[in-house]
Amino acid sequence: KLAALTTYKKLHGNSLIPQKFVVPINDPSWPEETWNLRLGINVKSLRSYRDNLLPEHRNDLDKLGFVWDGLEYKWLRNLTALTTYNKLHGNLLIPIKFVVPINDPNWPEETWNLKIGAFVKRLRTRRDNLLPEHQHELDKLGFVWSQLEDEWQLKLAALTTYKKLHGNLLIPQKFVVPINDPNWPEETWNLRLGISVAYLRTRRDNLLPEHQHELDKLSFVWSQLEDDWQLKLAALTTYKKLHENLFVPNRFVVPSDDPKWPEETWNLKIGAFVKRLRARRDNLLSEHQHELDKLGFVWSQLEY
Repeated sequence: KLAALTTYKKLHGNSLIPQKFVVPINDPSWPEETWNLRLGINVKSLRSYRDNLLPEHRNDLDKLGFVWDGLEYKWLRNLTALTTYNKLHGNLLIPIKFVVPINDPNWPEETWNLKIGAFVKRLRTRRDNLLPEHQHELDKLGFVWSQLEDEWQLKLAALTTYKKLHGNLLIPQKFVVPINDPNWPEETWNLRLGISVAYLRTRRDNLLPEHQHELDKLSFVWSQLEDDWQLKLAALTTYKKLHENLFVPNRFVVPSDDPKWPEETWNLKIGAFVKRLRARRDNLLSEHQHELDKLGFVWSQLEY
């Protein structure tokens, strides 16, 4: 047993042996005499009979870092899983249904199939019952104790990714983060980001100052009207780039699924928008007029 425990520690860096673990047969990494040993069951037995072990045997196990307490063993397994998730994803924004994949070499074998999404939920509800040293270990990992803060970090990660991919935060209201897209953090997949943006605008005064500041640093557009304006300005800028002028036909609509156009501008009726601009020039904000002038916008229909 000691040879098998020593080998496991050498191969895995710990003694967190799953209860169902059996030493593989014909594996040269393991001493032949340990092959097919039900090591997980043996570990459970050792914990149960600790007081009956010879002192020298207990000492051998202590030197290996053997975990005597079953609860501590479970804690260390889960902590290892959280640490691995953090290493792979750069955060601990773990979906509640997340289960550690089986047979994935990116994950330590002893963490396979652990429901760490549900574990995280339990941690938050039972924080006051945790040992201080366990709380400290989680704090060192950057664990987010508040469910609300977790949701905030999730949205912020999605907004940051959108900005990185699109160069702006002009997010269509129906936009949902695509699933299985490696450009997006996995924990943000299927997030209704467009709806989240609309919600943030209506709740601006209720946001924490530090959250407002984080959005401001991303150049978040708080006004829906300003967002609409920036969207149409992006469409006009693209038209100018493609056609070298702003002589936009009245019925022109931005084509869908055209990579030459920013996705958020697809299907915009900018021909009709241009007509409205000319008719309502005097009602435009001066900074909006200035932006159009810089683009070379033609205000007079006759001149057009």
